[in-house]
Amino acid sequence: MIFRRIHLVSILNLNKSISLLFLFAASLLVAQEDIYVNLQKAGITRYRLGVKIPEETFSGSMSWLNTLSRDLILSEAFELMSPSGDEPEDPEKKFAFWKNAGVDFLLTTTASIDGDNLVLTHNIYDTKTRKVVLSKRYRGQKSSVTTMAHTLADEIVLYFTGRRGVSQTRIAFVSDRSGAKEIYFCDADGSNPQPLTAHKDICLSPAWSPDGERLAFTSFVLGKPALFMLIWRQAKLIKLPTGLNVNTSPVFSPEGDHMALAASQDGNTDVYMMNLNTGAIQRLTHTRAIDTNPTFSPNGQELIFTSDRTGTPQLYLMDREGVNVRRLTTEGSYNDEAAWSPAGNLIAYASRENNRFQIKVMDILTGNTATLTTGGNNESPSFSPDGQRIAFTSDRSGESQVYTMNIDGSRIMQLTTEGSNFSPAWSPYLVTGNAP
Repeated sequence: MIFRRIHLVSILNLNKSISLLFLFAASLLVAQEDIYVNLQKAGITRYRLGVKIPEETFSGSMSWLNTLSRDLILSEAFELMSPSGDEPEDPEKKFAFWKNAGVDFLLTTTASIDGDNLVLTHNIYDTKTRKVVLSKRYRGQKSSVTTMAHTLADEIVLYFTGRRGVSQTRIAFVSDRSGAKEIYFCDADGSNPQPLTAHKDICLSPAWSPDGERLAFTSFVLGKPALFMLIWRQAKLIKLPTGLNVNTSPVFSPEGDHMALAASQDGNTDVYMMNLNTGAIQRLTHTRAIDTNPTFSPNGQELIFTSDRTGTPQLYLMDREGVNVRRLTTEGSYNDEAAWSPAGNLIAYASRENNRFQIKVMDILTGNTATLTTGGNNESPSFSPDGQRIAFTSDRSGESQVYTMNIDGSRIMQLTTEGSNFSPAWSPYLVTGNAP
């Protein structure tokens, strides 16, 4: 393993250049020569990166800077700092200025216009050697500065930590801002919200396919709850015929060719499995209890679901075929909405405590739990694809909104404000962060 001690800083100086100071904190990984590994926890030091843009700021430069800084902070790579003094104009003294301020790497950005397009060129310098260690160039519409900032943030995270950033992922959720409950999605930082459905009715339970190209959800547009699948880049909507009633809480298998869901037959709600290639339906639970909200393990071999078979809703684990059922939660009078972490070692779920729901995480091997939230009702957890953050619903501000937090409950960020918003589903890594 190769680890390099780095301190990354940036500043905001509106007189000569726009700069911002960040302090990196990443995860301990097996590294190659050109990967800079940093952990704030477990005894590993932090990184400092200086970030600045030119005096001749481009249209949307502050939006670009704010987006970049927010993305890097939420990646747990940064913490704001501010060295004193202005950067010298003498190029020979510039690197010494940043180096003396504790900065080990400096990101510079130049902007140019090419027809209707904005071209941003980024270089990251080692302040000791004054050599470029990372260079990126992006070209796009002038309105795409936010997308370019997301892309750069992910490139920086990948280069310095060896893990993919999540800035270009999206979070789907339900919102009533239009007057009906429709499916929306937004960037991982809450920006760029867009509607995905226009059913003018009740849509619920969005769920991503593992390739990020499809979204499954329940809609009442036909009068009773039916299952739909949206191929969002093509704006193509497909109704999935199950032959069952109350089709809800769909979830894709990790291979993407099966879907687990809760549905009813003869008035009893159970967990079913649907083959998306053949349409074949298999019933997995067979009790008189209400069994719902299934979620696949990352390897696809097990499912967690909610059942009130012992009198109160609790979490249960079963094999993919519906056998070997065992109870997971033993504390609390109501446990529901389990979400499995990408690594498979943790589950997050909503648990009722003192008549309010809070988000808990459980170590799936030891059964140890921790409560992550306080204040209001907090429900519907969903892990980011890197497993470092959780999206969830909370009414702590009075109305249900979508938030994200670190997996230890820190750095909470509110994503939505318009209308009532709930049931977030964090996408996997997408081929591109662009909307359709």
